[in-house]
Amino acid sequence: MKLMHTFYKTSSLARNGIFLLVSVVVLLGVLFIPDFKWKETSRQVYSIPGINLKYDDEPFVSHFFKSIKANDGYLILGTSESSSLKGGNYYDYLNSDIEVRESFSVLAGAGRTGGLYIPLFINHKKEVKGLRVIYLINPVYWGSNLSQVNKEYWSRYSNYGYSSGIELSEKEKAFYQPVQEYYDKINLFEKATYTIEYWIRNVREPYFNHLTFLLNPKKYEERITYVKKGAKDLSAYPLFGQIDTEEIDTSRSHAFNFHNPDWFKSVDLKGDYRYEELSAFVDLCQYLDIQATFILGPYNERFIKHYDVGSLSPYVDVTQKLKTMLEEKGADYIDATDISQAPGAFIDHQHHSSYGGYLLYQKIKQHLEK
Repeated sequence: MKLMHTFYKTSSLARNGIFLLVSVVVLLGVLFIPDFKWKETSRQVYSIPGINLKYDDEPFVSHFFKSIKANDGYLILGTSESSSLKGGNYYDYLNSDIEVRESFSVLAGAGRTGGLYIPLFINHKKEVKGLRVIYLINPVYWGSNLSQVNKEYWSRYSNYGYSSGIELSEKEKAFYQPVQEYYDKINLFEKATYTIEYWIRNVREPYFNHLTFLLNPKKYEERITYVKKGAKDLSAYPLFGQIDTEEIDTSRSHAFNFHNPDWFKSVDLKGDYRYEELSAFVDLCQYLDIQATFILGPYNERFIKHYDVGSLSPYVDVTQKLKTMLEEKGADYIDATDISQAPGAFIDHQHHSSYGGYLLYQKIKQHLEK
């Protein structure tokens, strides 16, 4: 019995020893795996997954920025209105228009506002220097439901462990105010969890990314999507420049199948977070020599008037304040607020339709021609 007990203890120690040895080998192995680099930038990367941006995975992020600059392209940034649309969105039309020389890469999604890019851009100063960016400002983010720091959006697109570890100059700390406001919203347990999550990913990345791609570079290319400039022309969009009257109720300015007018929220008259966030992002672009053009986007004026869901004047005031801010900072911008009144320009209370995308495409194209 004693012998079995001794054997059991010995085997347990052996297993623990093997586990510790393997752990040490894995950790030390990270030091000897070289970074995989992708130097080919003749083709412009169209987009990269949000998970790669969230953790700043290499070479994905650097390759993305470098490829846009190498092809004299543009990076379009937007929120959910800039996600894909069945009939095409404004960047689809720009990439399909043979008269438009430039190509357009896209990063978009619900809640993906400018503040989320502050850590990433600062950490990639050299890659983003001279980058041409078009950023669509959606006024609905000044509504009472979206006007404050949103933990869900930040945790979806950013990681505390990553962003808090970036070395900042005194000047750069000033740009971090919108990021700091997110930090103030999360507790110590969440901060610890996000940090551990980040470092675990750091340990596994050399094996699952760099070593894999070094052994088989084709694996990396399989993860990349490129801009298909000229692959199809505007005739590929049957309703290009037209309102889809079978889908859109033009009098109410939303799709026939949208039945939630109560989702619309009035402007938060007391909140100033979105102004601070946008101001910091504009200043950061100028500091990093990013050539940014801002689109002052539309709000659904016909919807507001029809359902009487709130006063229209606060949204008029918001866009005027945003316009004043951009002008005072000397920022290049496109005023697209007149689309607010256009029939058929929206599919719901806040998202534009493909026809609304067409109207935005027209404004961007005219701006580029100047």
